[in-house]
Amino acid sequence: MFNLLLDLYPICAKLLLVILAGVKEMHVKTDFIRTRIEPHLKAEVHALLNEIGMTPSQAITLFYKQIQLKHGLPFDVSIPNAETAKTIQEARANKNLMASKDKHDLFQKLGLLTYREKSFMAFKG
Repeated sequence: MFNLLLDLYPICAKLLLVILAGVKEMHVKTDFIRTRIEPHLKAEVHALLNEIGMTPSQAITLFYKQIQLKHGLPFDVSIPNAETAKTIQEARANKNLMASKDKHDLFQKLGLLTYREKSFMAFKG
């Protein structure tokens, strides 16, 4: 009888903790995900996750939770149009880049008004 009580103790203790915590059901992590990934990508991401104190398992769980909440990927996945693709290629090749001191300088070079300038123009009438 004593041995039976010793065997049941861990189960009863867990059940009691669950009841005391107000948890209605236990979510036990038993499934595995196996996938192939490029070694350099894995190493870089693991290092970044380590810097923020997160394990790969936690990051994957977070990703899955976001998919569940949003009923889809938690970010936009699209193929850039021809103009955007060309601009990306040029930027990566350091072509047609524009240097600016600050946002005002950049907006002036692009012929755009800042929010403040637009507001002033609207107020001025």
